[in-house]
Amino acid sequence: MKFLKNKIFIGATALILTTFFIIIWSGKNFAPSQPLPVFGAIKPFSLVSQDNKPFSLSNLKGKIWVVDFIFTSCHGPCPLMTRQMKQLQEHYVNSPDVHFLSISIDPQTDTPQVLKRYAQKFSANFSKWTFLTGDLKTISLLARNSFKLSSGTPENPSLHTTKFVLLDRSGQIRGYYDSQDSLLLEKIKADIQKLQKQKPHSDL
Repeated sequence: MKFLKNKIFIGATALILTTFFIIIWSGKNFAPSQPLPVFGAIKPFSLVSQDNKPFSLSNLKGKIWVVDFIFTSCHGPCPLMTRQMKQLQEHYVNSPDVHFLSISIDPQTDTPQVLKRYAQKFSANFSKWTFLTGDLKTISLLARNSFKLSSGTPENPSLHTTKFVLLDRSGQIRGYYDSQDSLLLEKIKADIQKLQKQKPHSDL
């Protein structure tokens, strides 16, 4: 009899503990995700695309977008960053609300024609991924004042940032991502998904 009571007690305790851990686990997995931080809004800009056409903030109205800064003669991080952007482009090929930008920080070398040849080497889909060039001062100010990033110097553009930047439909910065992070793509995809679930609105 005593053995039976002990068995029942142990079984009941195990059931209670199991139920407790299930509740804890469920709470962790179904807790609402935290909203992405807002780091500031991008100021209006006007640059030139790889097709030698004007491109401004208004072209991104209603879009979620990812930006990086590169230059075509870069033999350091730029090829890796461009391959990473290519992977994102391919993942979102059927998502019209997501767009990608690569902005040259060596515009004197990177004319629209040079950028287009470079982009084609990476199979860029220009309906999803735009390469931009323009006035050096404009790009430097854009990088520093709007994106809060380094654009390098005219003498040494290789000192430019190696981060990706995520922006929402209103042109607000919602995330910075290190291109050297092995989980880079997964992190960007997860945060894009959060933005896609938000109600679309745009102040661009």
